[in-house]
Amino acid sequence: MNDRKVIIGGLVIFFILVTFPTWFTVATGNVRKGQRLNETLTEAKKAARAKGECVEPASTMRLRHMELLNDWRDQVVREKKRIYVSSSGRRYRMSLSGTCVDCHGGSKKFCTQCHDAVGSTLFCWDCHSEKGGSTP
Repeated sequence: MNDRKVIIGGLVIFFILVTFPTWFTVATGNVRKGQRLNETLTEAKKAARAKGECVEPASTMRLRHMELLNDWRDQVVREKKRIYVSSSGRRYRMSLSGTCVDCHGGSKKFCTQCHDAVGSTLFCWDCHSEKGGSTP
């Protein structure tokens, strides 16, 4: 019975630590409720959007873009494959700094917005550079 205060205190501290990233993100104002990302549309993106196309459907990309990028990395580096065939049958060059950035503009304008909003760290640019040789 004497341990009740210690257990409750421990649970409170555990809850605070587990939920800290969420509360910190909200407190710093990085959450953009209901706002659409201000992505820079390149000509390739405008043409793809007009046709309703992307590498994969937007819902898939939101949930699984890291899986796709990791698969691309493994296939390019380990298997020397360079072409991705999407679920729609279209062929794309497996390239973060080529295919992705061509449509979505620079990482600061697209990737960083979402990753900052959810408190996630980008490590792609540790190895890759944007066109022009700069890293974000």
